[in-house]
Amino acid sequence: MKPLLTFACICGLSACATSPQIADQITTIGKPGNVEITNLTKLKDVTSGAWVIRWNFVATANTPEQIFWRCEFYDANNLMVGEAARYEEATIYPQQPSSHTCTYPTPAVVNFKISFQNIATTMTTYN
Repeated sequence: MKPLLTFACICGLSACATSPQIADQITTIGKPGNVEITNLTKLKDVTSGAWVIRWNFVATANTPEQIFWRCEFYDANNLMVGEAARYEEATIYPQQPSSHTCTYPTPAVVNFKISFQNIATTMTTYN
């Protein structure tokens, strides 16, 4: 019983070491104003095998916020895969999280960056 428990602990620790937490990949540049990202997750689509990033934009004030956002993808050399997508526009309403997703375009992608700009403030980058 003890060897089985030891093996399970080693497997669990190695799994934690090889799969970084999404929260550890967040950096902020500038001020996000009255918008923040919550529930940032990365999961694998069972049918396609592609990685999907999912998150919510949340307005932290009592007024709607207008933002522009996009996803960028990077390979193992930290070079952008493909061209940067155009910014998408979204209006974020108070007490109504706005859910968004991005899908890795190729298996060569190892990292991602979500950047958004609240029209009234500077750019915020999550990567």
